[in-house]
Amino acid sequence: MMLMLLYWLLVTLLAISFSGSHPVWALVAGAVGGVALGAWGWLRVRRAPCEPGARNDGSRWMKWINRRELLLALPGVLVLAFPNRLPLWLPLGGLAWLVALGVCRWVLVGRPWGRTALVLPILLLVVLTSSLGLWASPDRAVTIQGVLRLLAGAGLFCFLVHSLDTPCRAQKAAWIFVAVGAVAACFGLLAIDPKDIGFPVARAVLQYLPGIGLHANPNYVGGTLTLILPMAVWGAVGQRSWGRLAYGVGLLIVGAGMALALARGALLATALALVITAAWSGRWMRRGVLLLAVVGGVLLYTTEASVLMDPAGGAAVERTWEGRKELWQRAVYISQDLPFTGIGIGSFPVVVDLLYPLFLIGPDARMPHAHNLYLQVAATTGFPGYVALWMLLAGWGGMIWDLLRCTAPGRDAARWRPTVLWLFGGGLAFLLYSVTDAIVPWEKAALGFWALLGLTASLWNLVGREGRIAVTDEEPPASGPGG
Repeated sequence: MMLMLLYWLLVTLLAISFSGSHPVWALVAGAVGGVALGAWGWLRVRRAPCEPGARNDGSRWMKWINRRELLLALPGVLVLAFPNRLPLWLPLGGLAWLVALGVCRWVLVGRPWGRTALVLPILLLVVLTSSLGLWASPDRAVTIQGVLRLLAGAGLFCFLVHSLDTPCRAQKAAWIFVAVGAVAACFGLLAIDPKDIGFPVARAVLQYLPGIGLHANPNYVGGTLTLILPMAVWGAVGQRSWGRLAYGVGLLIVGAGMALALARGALLATALALVITAAWSGRWMRRGVLLLAVVGGVLLYTTEASVLMDPAGGAAVERTWEGRKELWQRAVYISQDLPFTGIGIGSFPVVVDLLYPLFLIGPDARMPHAHNLYLQVAATTGFPGYVALWMLLAGWGGMIWDLLRCTAPGRDAARWRPTVLWLFGGGLAFLLYSVTDAIVPWEKAALGFWALLGLTASLWNLVGREGRIAVTDEEPPASGPGG
């Protein structure tokens, strides 16, 4: 890990050296270096023994913790995810509870986290935002809340990797993921103000729904559902009997939520992700995807770039291509001026209003973020956190690549193919959506992203490098998540 830290520091300094005169090249260098480091970390873990050394693996206490650890951790995760609605002592107590569970597992099992290549970038993001980011932030109360939400996501990831060590548990987690997504779609629709929807039919439908006293941005709702919809689609395709029915119901609810939210960026990203994942189903499907890509490229070339923007708010300038470019430009300026520390979590609207005023959008519109995940992380955490983000994404991509190979038709683990496709599709849709909008890792809705990372790492551990299911203490179900 120390060698990885050294290379991360070198890549960060290299990117920062470009930021003064060539900020775009600095971002490119940071992304390429981060991807290379993430791929290297994935390869190192992949070549390591499948079962890391652990003490007391057969002890009664270890088995008891393994079966209940995730349930014990969930209250602490949920408390950390809502620090702005609770007194400060309660989130701090939740954090102490999660730390105590982690230490307990470390003592009994002999390792603080599961076998995964994502630990280092996650630790870097947590440490950077809670130290340099907190020091540089103009509003430390808001930054502390963001750090607590980031800790909630990181804790959820770690406990998922620990707990989902059998096919049966992975199957239950997949069902719960879709069920929670369906509930989130319902609450998201009830929280959308119909006036924010520009399409008359969708606005008329939302007007008949009861309100719940909360307000949700349609883009935010659609971006969250990009993580869920591919899973519901592939679950409905790959499951059998009543499992297909359950996933089908989830698909109807989540699909209706995304359609009524009318987040065009989320819809396009999800459609593209589903097409790409479908290309892994066969040779003819891949040829069809290539043809669609050519046709789609021609259509986009002949239309305005604003087709990628979300029309939910009507003709607001911030939802046009020119408005997006102005926000992205401000994020680049911030990363250029504060490349080592960034501005801290939650500080983007304050810093932009004071130091980088918006001209097209206007001073009255407070933009919570840069409407681009990657630029937002660069502005918030500086280049150290930006490189760590790309390390995280590259590690996830490496695990997905391994799973796609191990679950190819004819392999022993082929029944997990639909599960791998929905993990791939959900993550890809979220990352494509994040080009024109942002649900950053320290927001409440990002818990879905952390859960997807945890499920991917768990399945990667279950499916062996040779394409077979890892030997566990429980019998695999007759029909796994992949049918």
